[in-house]
Amino acid sequence: MTFTADGRLYGSTSCNRFSSSYGLDGNSLEVGNVAATKRACEAGLVQQERRFLDALSLIESASLEAGGFLVLSGNGQRLVAVLN
Repeated sequence: MTFTADGRLYGSTSCNRFSSSYGLDGNSLEVGNVAATKRACEAGLVQQERRFLDALSLIESASLEAGGFLVLSGNGQRLVAVLN
């Protein structure tokens, strides 16, 4: 995932590419409606992608943790990414 300074978010689900807008206020993170391409992929990747995109829509907060981990949380779920 890439967060741009102008409020855009984009990346790859391993199957498709996605993009959205976002707003950050302190640790509060709001992700807008997510758009994704619709390439045909194997069933396992499609299920993984759906879970990831669903999790993105639930994000309410963001924090940086030791070791370079970005933790996105919302609705009792956590999405963890390693920062490059």
